[in-house]
Amino acid sequence: MARNRVLGAVLASAAKIRLAAAGENTGGKRKRPQWQKDAMGYYDSLGEIWYASQFYSRTLAKLRLQPMRYNDEGIAEVTDHPLAVSLLERMQDPGGGREELQGGYGRLRFLCGEGYLFCSLVDGVEVWEMLSPFELEFDGQAYLRKRQPDQRQPEKYLDAGADDFEPTDEQTAVAWRLWKKHPAYSGLADGTYTFSVRARDAAGNVDATPATRSFTVIC
Repeated sequence: MARNRVLGAVLASAAKIRLAAAGENTGGKRKRPQWQKDAMGYYDSLGEIWYASQFYSRTLAKLRLQPMRYNDEGIAEVTDHPLAVSLLERMQDPGGGREELQGGYGRLRFLCGEGYLFCSLVDGVEVWEMLSPFELEFDGQAYLRKRQPDQRQPEKYLDAGADDFEPTDEQTAVAWRLWKKHPAYSGLADGTYTFSVRARDAAGNVDATPATRSFTVIC
């Protein structure tokens, strides 16, 4: 029997990462889509966008998260399994609860369609944060964290080569990317994108004028 699907479900992917050593190669810088930059600019300059994002944030902040599992009929049901409950309870704001994390994701979901749930260890205590794709960027090889817009040397994280998804020390962290699935391009956040293709000949010469095509992902 096919499993029941929850409409509007959010997709997530996770990676355990470690701080890169000084001078360690971390790949190139990936540019954020222009529409996401524009959205953040509107948040700062237009009161209507600020208010709407706060409304969305407050709505998600009040949601109650519950651990669930599929039963033998393929239907999702709330579970009180100790492991599932304990894993959910670990996810806490600095002052307790999850309103700040959920509200932070709501604001990012409204503005740029995605965000990162970031878990690290500080003085031996787990710290959970909701980060924007501007504060934590993946460039294809490394995660770059920039805590301030004028920070010249971002913190660089590389794949830790583990799948236990536990921050084992203060040099490791776990990042979950959260985004809304789209039926055509499920790996992209909502918005407008430009797809570019460049040709390379047998001698390795790359075409200086790639062909481009813009498209919009709408949820």
